[in-house]
Amino acid sequence: MTTSRHNTIGLGMPARATAKTWLVAALLVAAACRLGVFLAFPSVFDFVATRTVHGSEAFDTYARNLVATAVWGHAPGVPDAAIPPVYGVVLAGTFAAFGRSAAAVAGVQTAFDLLSIALLASLGASLFRRPAVGVLAAFAAACYPYLVFQTLVVNDTALFILELVAFLWLLERLRDGPPEGRSVAAVAAGVVLGLGTLTRPAMLLVGAAAGAWLLLRLPFREAARRLVPAGLAAALVLGLWAARNARVFGRFVPIATNGGSNFWQGNNARTRAFLRAGYDAQWISPGALGGADFRDPASDGIFFRAGLQFLRDHPSEIPKLLWEKARTQWSLDIAPRRNPSPGAASELPGVESGAAVAAYSGRLFDAVGRTVHRVFWGTALALACVGLVASRRAWRDVSLAWAAPAGLTISYVLFHPSTRYRLPGDLTVFLFSAAGVLALVERLRRAASEKGASAAKAAPGTARRDVSDVHHDGLQEQLEPDEKG
Repeated sequence: MTTSRHNTIGLGMPARATAKTWLVAALLVAAACRLGVFLAFPSVFDFVATRTVHGSEAFDTYARNLVATAVWGHAPGVPDAAIPPVYGVVLAGTFAAFGRSAAAVAGVQTAFDLLSIALLASLGASLFRRPAVGVLAAFAAACYPYLVFQTLVVNDTALFILELVAFLWLLERLRDGPPEGRSVAAVAAGVVLGLGTLTRPAMLLVGAAAGAWLLLRLPFREAARRLVPAGLAAALVLGLWAARNARVFGRFVPIATNGGSNFWQGNNARTRAFLRAGYDAQWISPGALGGADFRDPASDGIFFRAGLQFLRDHPSEIPKLLWEKARTQWSLDIAPRRNPSPGAASELPGVESGAAVAAYSGRLFDAVGRTVHRVFWGTALALACVGLVASRRAWRDVSLAWAAPAGLTISYVLFHPSTRYRLPGDLTVFLFSAAGVLALVERLRRAASEKGASAAKAAPGTARRDVSDVHHDGLQEQLEPDEKG
């Protein structure tokens, strides 16, 4: 009895089982990378011992206050909505369950990464109809240096990545999943979309881009029938938080009161100069606006109107500003490229010696870390370009993978960019990187086969073997597209 080449990979092992084996290997590599880096640099990640929080000190403050008082607020017992709540609530749960420790934060967020990587592998296999695409992307995410760092510090990156990848995975199931599970998938997608938006509001544009993808893949009525329950579930999640804010402030505050300041930071007279110099737009001094209370919804409007006024008064600056923000968002280097020094206090207040950002000027981060990132991300981006070309005929199917980077780019070009904000979309870029690797390997195989065939013709009496009879082990077998695709 013979077995199809598309159903076996080396030694007669089923292709599905082999893909799962490689995925387990990728997950083990991911866990080992994070554990190794965490143990190697305790002075960086142990925020309890060092009293320096890398990531977001605000989330640490909100989480501790939530555990102590059961109230979401920067001041103990005083409710506010200065930042989106979901990550802080998860962090508070981590503190309550395991204590306030760096190991607890790193462990929980590593678990988030492992789930994200598993879902990414499944998403890649489904969209590209090649298990190898998902597995190779999983290895890239497992070893991505900047992601490893972000996972081990106190910020929302690992959680948001999980929400983003889970949402795309659920939406793909809305298209191809069994009919009996579509209602559950739709509601789950909506809940994840709502929670993701309450983690980082940029998730809304990712949801819009992903919804447009489903409209491209299905008849309009059928797509709408599947998307409406998701939209209602997302609206319910967002509505519950907005109702809480209305009770606290007596006015409509959909998510947080920091949106206006973020908009102003990305749209003022000094934004372009700061970005060109390599600094983060968040370090721009608010000047006369600095007296506004960031916890007051009125301050949100003050900053937002100031940003809009700048754009109205300087329309010729808008194209240059948008270009600078887009260039920063997709920089090969880690943005911000430069860190403020204590002497820059007049221009960049609040980041003098003693702040976590000062550590990023050391050799470990500024020389070694940035170089490693440029090589890794630059290679992945170049391979993604190859994969994008190689998968162009299936663009309608695979374009879901671009929903994340597209939605995030639009959002942060409107506000202000950084590599940390782009990072969640990098994982779906890795799907195209994986497709690029497979395309290049396939090209090399064909070149070798043609060379072998030419040599065989030139040597009379030499037995010729058909290329289709050549046995390939491991992931190499999966270079061929799935026949069902």
